[in-house]
Amino acid sequence: SEDKADVYFGSREREKEPPRLIIDSRTTEPTSQPTDLPTFVPTTYMPTFTPTSSPTIALDCMDKRGKFTTHTEESEPCSWLDVGNGSLKKAFNCQDQTEAALFCQAQCSAYNGCDDLNCEDKVGAYSSHTGWTAECSWLSTGQGTLKLEQNCGTNEYPITELGKRCQATCGDYNGCSAV
Repeated sequence: SEDKADVYFGSREREKEPPRLIIDSRTTEPTSQPTDLPTFVPTTYMPTFTPTSSPTIALDCMDKRGKFTTHTEESEPCSWLDVGNGSLKKAFNCQDQTEAALFCQAQCSAYNGCDDLNCEDKVGAYSSHTGWTAECSWLSTGQGTLKLEQNCGTNEYPITELGKRCQATCGDYNGCSAV
């Protein structure tokens, strides 16, 4: 003969039979009162006499996704800084560690140090001549120097965002390799 057992899981189990309290030898009786009194340790706060340093924001020179608050208290994406009178919008919004300067680092690059020549490659993916984003290592892939020429800036090709952020890789085009 074949043994059969009805097994129910989840809500079906509750429909079949209400839950029961099972007490076995491992269950101990509850204590009538707490066993230990609480301890009180006085807390003292010692003020720091030397000011702590302000938090530093790493410049990755990339615009963040989302919106920032403009100088007119409106919420806009970073691309707004390039529409219409972009240079005036950047002058009002990108100076002096404002929200836009930190949130829209690529758009505010002339104000925050991202455009300074420091002969180092930034970590991240930036807009290339194709409109796609790429990392600095991409410039050295493939044969020849066409990617470098099209991104690092020549008489024939303007410098791209990728070329600006990959200064070490673009060293032959921006003077960094001579340093």
